[in-house]
Amino acid sequence: MGGLFLVGAIVLTTLLFGDWTSPLVQLGLFVVVSFGLLGAADDWVKLRSHRRGLSARQKFLIQVLLAAVA
Repeated sequence: MGGLFLVGAIVLTTLLFGDWTSPLVQLGLFVVVSFGLLGAADDWVKLRSHRRGLSARQKFLIQVLLAAVA
């Protein structure tokens, strides 16, 4: 859950001080936020079920899909 603060700080700082109209900055924000959401989903599964979160295979597949979109 500590990633929430890190991702929030990156997004807030970029929106306040960065050139967020740049396509490269938008791409970077997409990657940071989407991987942050993946981490949050993993934490959510850990909290709501008695599993150890998403499996390594599931996380890797989602990461590959997100990277392909980016």
